[in-house]
Amino acid sequence: MKRTVSLAKSEDSNFYKAINQFVRQYIQEGRSLNKYILVTTSNSSNPIKNDLRKLLESIGLNPLSFIENPLNKNEKSVFDRFKNLIKEIYKKVTNEEISEREFLNLSSKIIISILDNEDGMAFEKSVLQHLVVD
Repeated sequence: MKRTVSLAKSEDSNFYKAINQFVRQYIQEGRSLNKYILVTTSNSSNPIKNDLRKLLESIGLNPLSFIENPLNKNEKSVFDRFKNLIKEIYKKVTNEEISEREFLNLSSKIIISILDNEDGMAFEKSVLQHLVVD
């Protein structure tokens, strides 16, 4: 869970740390049924909460048809940065290149979820409204 995430490639960024953890777990677990969930808030960058989230949902629904879907300029940029980061971390851990099949398999297991459960945020207000007794 990360409060804010941006599509940063630096090793000290929250995004890099989360993806690094996902890749390492994926390598250790092999082709398990586990999912890797990045929970963040709406304070995260639009490329994360909109573009990458949409792309990962599409890959999760059908990895093979995802390849055939055209991407707009923003989506292509986000996808390329995400894919390069996965490739870089995978190579660093295994000393091997990740195959396209493994990349899609791993990507299909990654979920980005937005949860605004902080003081004053929309989700908190919604929960409090449901708890109020007339």
